[in-house]
Amino acid sequence: MAEPIVPPQETLAWKNRRLMAQRLPYPAGALDSCERFDRDHPFWSASWMPPNLGRGSDRPAGFGARRTDYVRLRRCDDFRRGEPDDVPRQPWAFGETIDALEHRVAEMEALIAAEAELSRRLGSRIQWNARFPP
Repeated sequence: MAEPIVPPQETLAWKNRRLMAQRLPYPAGALDSCERFDRDHPFWSASWMPPNLGRGSDRPAGFGARRTDYVRLRRCDDFRRGEPDDVPRQPWAFGETIDALEHRVAEMEALIAAEAELSRRLGSRIQWNARFPP
């Protein structure tokens, strides 16, 4: 996997997270955990999220992370659980703790790798069949 062009500390998301940490405010250590997560996981951006107690979408406080490149997957959005559509979307992970978030991101990374491998294998078959039709 390629490395991001811009270091995480120079991204707009990094700077906006610092502003949000002042406004919400984040719990003690949450901002440091998010920044450490971003450095350890290229192409992901984490933030602390207060509880959501809206209709039908109750969620405890915790950490959320989104994939920041152009990867799209089906059924890999922890904030759209239970929706029946099979539309490829930007992966979003959620964990009540930073360790739970890291575990969920590792699961999604495995799915991303499997999708990339499948695309590589199918792509080579398509190219082979285009050169040598049956």
